[in-house]
Amino acid sequence: MNANLIKFRGLLLMAFHAMVITLSLSIAVWIRFEFSLRSLESSLLMTGLTLILPIKMVVFSVGSLQRGWWRYAGLSDLVRIFLVNSAASGLSALGLFLWIGPGFPRSIYVIDFLLCFLFSAGARFSVRIYNETLRMEFSSNKKAILVYGAGAAGRTLLREVRTNSTLGFQVIGFVDDSQLLQFARIMDVPVLGEGRAIPAIVDRYRNRGLKIDEVIIAMPSATGRQMREAHANCRAAGVPCRTIPGFSDLLNGKYLSGQIRNISLEDLLGREQIRLDERRIQEDIAGKAIMVTGAAGSIGSELCRQTASFGPTKLVLFDQAESELFKIDQELRQKHFNAEIIPIVGDIRDFRCVEDIMRTH
Repeated sequence: MNANLIKFRGLLLMAFHAMVITLSLSIAVWIRFEFSLRSLESSLLMTGLTLILPIKMVVFSVGSLQRGWWRYAGLSDLVRIFLVNSAASGLSALGLFLWIGPGFPRSIYVIDFLLCFLFSAGARFSVRIYNETLRMEFSSNKKAILVYGAGAAGRTLLREVRTNSTLGFQVIGFVDDSQLLQFARIMDVPVLGEGRAIPAIVDRYRNRGLKIDEVIIAMPSATGRQMREAHANCRAAGVPCRTIPGFSDLLNGKYLSGQIRNISLEDLLGREQIRLDERRIQEDIAGKAIMVTGAAGSIGSELCRQTASFGPTKLVLFDQAESELFKIDQELRQKHFNAEIIPIVGDIRDFRCVEDIMRTH
């Protein structure tokens, strides 16, 4: 924003505050004198405005009420507006008492303070409400998403989605594993259930004619185990998922929504990736028959990719998830590894099945 626009915005806010101060005192006098229109032409009102208007304008300026974007108004802004109005009304009352004396009705002080606070705070929060609710455009072109995690990061993400329509997201609901949040509403968006309920939630909305396109995992402080569980829940529903980075990474970015990325191996491990001695691994794997259990999972599939690159003669992929097993099998075959790829569907708890595979291969 250039200097001219900033100056114009400041003048516009000063004019708004002057209007609020004048309107608040006028209504307060009108109410005090039993809604008589003649009270608005009285010398009492003119005298009060002569002193109250400059005092409040100075206090509002010192209190920085002309700064800050209304669309992002929060509780801290509400407290600041209350304190600034309290100081402005207190100084105005003191000035009127010293100038006029006890002849100025004390009830006007109270009514004026309440009205001035309500008008100045209400205008700001009306803009925020408009941007976050009435301005929302529900379109079939937008991605319908679930936010996994109803904590601070999830709420911040929801707020950004609502205020920035160019993101192309439409938040259908939250999912969260906390029992305290089940079926609550956060910022008027429902918590639809726990993470394990994602497949049922996706099916329920599909039956209503609405497809859930993606799940955003908003748990920056999640452990590796929690991330693996969240990823498994999304995969069970057949819905792609992405995540946001940790809070330390967010400090380097401007917006939370701009940090959304695909889930990495480090997210699932819950730690930094360890750099291995590839020469020793090559000696242990090359020319041998290797079996990977849980081969269709997120970590298992990565193990398959890395193992195949070390040149085993045979790579047995073992998992009970048939469709995911087919995907990793096709991926490895397309990369033309020298190893013989053998996918086998089975349960690791089936001792005889595992024993037969070990004997055969």
